[in-house]
Amino acid sequence: TQSTWGLELGFWFMGFCEDLVVGDSARWLCPICHGVAQDAVETPCEHLFCRDCVALLPTRSCPLCRQSFRPSQLKTPHRLVREHLAALKLRCVHHTQGCQSLMPLSQEEVDKHAGRCLFAEVCCDSATPEGERCQVRVRRNELQDHRSQCLFLNIGCENIGCEDFVARKGAREHILHCLYEPLTCKRCDMVFLRKETTAHDGTCTEVLVPCEHDGCNTKVKRKNVGAHLGECGFRIIQCNRCQTNHTVNDSGKHDCVACLKQQNDQLRKDMDMICQQMQTLQASVAKHHETQEQYQVIARECDRTLAAECAALWHQAMTTLRSPSDHPVLTYVNSLAYRRPITESELLVLCRKMTYTDLVKGVVLNGFSLSVTDMRAIATALAETTPRPPDFQDTRKFTSIDISNANIGDEGVEVLVPAIFPHFSLSLETLRLSGNGITTRGAQVLAEMLRSHKGQPVPWLDLSANAIDDVGAEALVQAYIKPGRMSYGLCSLNLSANVLSLNGLVGIVNALAQLKPCDSVQVDLTKHNIIVPKDHFTLHAALQGLRTGSVVYKD
Repeated sequence: TQSTWGLELGFWFMGFCEDLVVGDSARWLCPICHGVAQDAVETPCEHLFCRDCVALLPTRSCPLCRQSFRPSQLKTPHRLVREHLAALKLRCVHHTQGCQSLMPLSQEEVDKHAGRCLFAEVCCDSATPEGERCQVRVRRNELQDHRSQCLFLNIGCENIGCEDFVARKGAREHILHCLYEPLTCKRCDMVFLRKETTAHDGTCTEVLVPCEHDGCNTKVKRKNVGAHLGECGFRIIQCNRCQTNHTVNDSGKHDCVACLKQQNDQLRKDMDMICQQMQTLQASVAKHHETQEQYQVIARECDRTLAAECAALWHQAMTTLRSPSDHPVLTYVNSLAYRRPITESELLVLCRKMTYTDLVKGVVLNGFSLSVTDMRAIATALAETTPRPPDFQDTRKFTSIDISNANIGDEGVEVLVPAIFPHFSLSLETLRLSGNGITTRGAQVLAEMLRSHKGQPVPWLDLSANAIDDVGAEALVQAYIKPGRMSYGLCSLNLSANVLSLNGLVGIVNALAQLKPCDSVQVDLTKHNIIVPKDHFTLHAALQGLRTGSVVYKD
């Protein structure tokens, strides 16, 4: 049976239809599909077939001579055969309707022509916005004429300003509801768009509108409203003698004397009420002044009392502090500094009091918000003290400096370091600068001081809760743990709660690996949320080679 699909494209099953081929094509027919061979191949027995027809054979034997063959034995026909096949031309399947096109025996050329043949039937692709499609089939050369009348084709609304597209069959219904359809007012003959109907009703001069005066039920045209308001009996007028308002219809009933008497009585009541309010306000003001004077007397007395108590506490603290165990007392006294920030002069006095002359071993300014000016005052006082050597028998040694949580920053560190440097080798045992917002810049200043120092470092150096990153931390550790000078006792460097990462931890551990077995140092790197991978063999090997407890990095 002949395939409809094959007929439409111009060939019979796999080969081309012989009726459509122009030229002597009888010699080149495929024995299987009886069409002109398409993509011809030759069997070992020299019979010609379509390549696809051979592939569909149930057995690998020639249908003509029954000679067996293998797919690999199929070959391209001789050059003369190929030239004869190339010389043949194929007519369009619509040649009886008038198509005169001729094309080579190539499936690709057939497909191209089928997509542009003017005599081929195509389906109209017009569709309404609702999805309803036109099912009419016409020739391709008649498609434009059909579209000019197709009821399913989307067309633009003919009204100026309307951007809607509707199917041709629904254009009339759209016009009946289009907001841009021009309309003519039946009352005033004015032309307006349908979307302006409400606005026109509010301005049309021929529309009847009610009178705006209370009590008047008359309706007049909008263009006559002005004339009606001037004549309306419910219009409000004012009496020239008593200044009261009444309607035109009530003018004959108006009594000026009664109105004036009523107004006079109302004014008397208002005056009496105002006088009472004035007396109440005067009494409140007098009571407020009296209370304010009492508060001022109490405040002045409190100021004198607090000033005396604070002065006594300051004097007692400055003259009785003897050891670091008294630091909480000093912190308490400082917090009572008359409810105000500590001044530069008070800082200077405090620093000078906490020197060797008063047998005090440390400076504690924990919790104050110190500026760069305050730090200069502290540095000035420290610079005036004389460092004591470790073997000095006098108990007056400067051993501790605690300026934690004071927000001194990098500038405060730069001011403080030159003043405390002389005390490093001789007496200073504790330096606490935690919670001050120190960054890598301040850490590098401290590292430079540690590198310049030739003796044992400060046994307890606390730089926790700052903003020191990997670069600053590695610089501090390398300067702090100089090999050969850590055997005087346990030294501790606290860098917890900064901004270190795993790379910083690796660098610090590599620096600690340079220490000798006799060196005793501990570096605190807790509270960094550093996750050490199990497969980080370099770090684990370095940690195993360190002395137990030399680095704390958990959490």
